[in-house]
Amino acid sequence: MDDGNVDYPDAINCILNPHIHDCVPLPDNSPLPCSYLSANRPSDFTIKQIVIHDIEGSALNAISTFQARRANVSSHYVVDSDGTVYQITREKDIAFHAGNMWYNQHAIGIEHTGFDETGFLWYNAAQYLASAKLVAYLLNKYNLPLDHDHIVSHGTIPSPTLQNMPNHVDPGPYWLWDYYEDLIRQQGVMTKRTVHRQDQTITIHPHSGLFPLGRNGAETPENFNFFYLYSAPSTAAPLIPGNSEEITDERANVESGITYFYTEKRLDPAGSGKMLYRIWFGVESPFSWPRHFAHAQQVWLAVASQDVVEDEGTGRSVTLSSNDGGRIPICGKPVTNARYTIGDAPDGSIFISAYKVLEQGNGHLWYEINYNHRQAWVAAANVDLNDG
Repeated sequence: MDDGNVDYPDAINCILNPHIHDCVPLPDNSPLPCSYLSANRPSDFTIKQIVIHDIEGSALNAISTFQARRANVSSHYVVDSDGTVYQITREKDIAFHAGNMWYNQHAIGIEHTGFDETGFLWYNAAQYLASAKLVAYLLNKYNLPLDHDHIVSHGTIPSPTLQNMPNHVDPGPYWLWDYYEDLIRQQGVMTKRTVHRQDQTITIHPHSGLFPLGRNGAETPENFNFFYLYSAPSTAAPLIPGNSEEITDERANVESGITYFYTEKRLDPAGSGKMLYRIWFGVESPFSWPRHFAHAQQVWLAVASQDVVEDEGTGRSVTLSSNDGGRIPICGKPVTNARYTIGDAPDGSIFISAYKVLEQGNGHLWYEINYNHRQAWVAAANVDLNDG
């Protein structure tokens, strides 16, 4: 497999020809569009995340698309259903895979054969294991934590601007995050998962402590692991705005492996047996313009007791504060530019932050937060750290 020209020893070399695909100006003045941007990561751009995608097709579909002249899209790796790994772009270079340039600059993208809406028909043990081995190699190489805040879904990456909303939704509700992270852990990851213990936090782990969803990678339609949000403390209440009948619609739910801070909890009065947790969540209003702009408000997350772990998670709570009591801007990337504001939150709202970054060029500090189904960013000037 390894011809000496790939970064990951178990990958097959499908690396794109720079004379056709590189966006850096070439001697022949090759025109745009192009497929990737040559760089020298992590020296020029630190690598913060690994992004998990599905192809919405086969590995051959993806490779053919990436190799098309001036495709304007790429990834670093492709993992096929049988576990074969292909390298498309060098890790040091910036592939165009995340739909958000900051994430492209700071992440490695991995595509997987499959479809998000019917992932239970596609994702399998061989593919999960091959991907887990690749991710373990990347975590060790770039010293990244093993958690769902650093190994992210494409669907949890925010669009950079309102004009580009919404972003993608893959790998969708059938990707088995707990099973996948356990496989990664078994590969000898040197950087361990960081667990913070803090009151009033919850992390969703489907069937935690009992029979984990997807044991041995067995996918079924019942492995749907998005969890829905209600406008009042009852599963008989309406879902929050944004919900649709599409199972991949992520506006009114959250996925497993993500930590949230709750301000109140109640047993469901509708008799479902679920616990309802009141959390801060960026809700897109269908009645305002621009319609994808989100306003943080408190909503109710419904989770069965066997699917949630209380008082621990992979981040710490932060309280957002405003000097003038006004609403605080929430951004789609840690960049000082008003164009990237995708929502807001009121003074005193509380979110979970797993890590922070320094903005390149000016040293401004930003905190990552779990804003809704997606990550988002808030400037340090608007963050008060909570003890615990």
